Amino acid sequence: MGEHSVLYKKVGIATAIGRRTRLEFREIHSKGEDFLVDLKSLDWVQLWKSDFIRKVIQTDKPLSLEKAQFSLTEPQLIDHDKFLTSIRENLPTDLSQQISLTLSGVLYLVSAMFWSVALDEEDLLPFKIVLSSELSVGAGTGSSASFSVALSSAIYHYIKLKASSKFGTGMHNISAPGFAPCTLDLLPVYSGFSKVDKDIINKWAYCIEKVMHGKPSGLDNTVCTFGGAVVINANPTDSKVPNFELLESLPSLRVVLVNSKVPRNTAVLVKKVANLYALCPAAMDSVLNSMDTVAKEFIRLLQKLQCEINFGKNTELVYSQLEGLMDIQQGLLTSIGVSHIRLDEICHLGQAKNLHFKLTGAGGGGFAFALIPPNAAKEMVDQCLLDLEANGFQVQQVDINAKGLELSNLVES
Repeated sequence: MGEHSVLYKKVGIATAIGRRTRLEFREIHSKGEDFLVDLKSLDWVQLWKSDFIRKVIQTDKPLSLEKAQFSLTEPQLIDHDKFLTSIRENLPTDLSQQISLTLSGVLYLVSAMFWSVALDEEDLLPFKIVLSSELSVGAGTGSSASFSVALSSAIYHYIKLKASSKFGTGMHNISAPGFAPCTLDLLPVYSGFSKVDKDIINKWAYCIEKVMHGKPSGLDNTVCTFGGAVVINANPTDSKVPNFELLESLPSLRVVLVNSKVPRNTAVLVKKVANLYALCPAAMDSVLNSMDTVAKEFIRLLQKLQCEINFGKNTELVYSQLEGLMDIQQGLLTSIGVSHIRLDEICHLGQAKNLHFKLTGAGGGGFAFALIPPNAAKEMVDQCLLDLEANGFQVQQVDINAKGLELSNLVES
């Protein structure tokens, strides 16, 4: 809830879905090897020479403040636009947009995250990154955010392990001379990402979301980092930076997730809404304020649903109310031009079987979802799924309010 309106300081809520993006990060223990990035979902393998990677790491980065104020914990001090321009100058011009954006994100993080850290040249060996995902690319389910979080966390964890080998365990300043101190709790093995770790990872992931989308809200990467449900703009302020609140004790819900198979571009859709706002601010304010009201009520009902589940009460009415709010929100999103004829078709097919779909993400294509209430007739749900597939849509059932960032399957390379 809150698609597009969150960019106008309205309340929104997003939740992690039970589909994973996996990133394998493996150090290559031989000198002279290339750095390798294998993008499984995009069918692309990129090789970079070790000398090139070391050069981009050592090159000074454009900052909004003095270098002495920058460290691994302060990525927001990077002059994003200038830095991204310099990154793109190192990439071929004949790449597809998605591959170019993804490789820009990789170079951005590798270059900037290692820059301020006190690791010697011999400490940084070539490594291999292999990325795969259960999420469709560019369809509005957070594939770019999950990639951003996975990559940021892998590099961050690698830096901490290298720093632990160099400085030992405990609290240590890992910044190189000339940079602001960055004191982290170093351990020889992984023991879980702390809140401090996740906050730092999330900051860097947001940088890559900006590479991908221009001016994202930061909600998607926050959800992917922390998991569960996250409210954006829960406490409105005059700051241009949105604030986030992690919601505790919300129910795990089952949903139908439908891929319209229509590609879309988030930045283009955001611009489309901005143009409408410029055309008639008063009318758009009315729509955006309505979205804000719907999102707040949706959150209240989710909390009520958890209470009723805890006390063993009948939840049929609350589910019905949640579905009603989804219908309203879909109508509001349609009114600002971010639905699509195929998304509308999904909604109509769902209505015929009493499933209430709304778009998710930026709209214009991508995905729609519907809640599956516990009392929903299995025959009706199954028939709806068959109808959707017969009309060319991809359908899956997933759980939402799922886990966020995790590190697993640690092996020695």
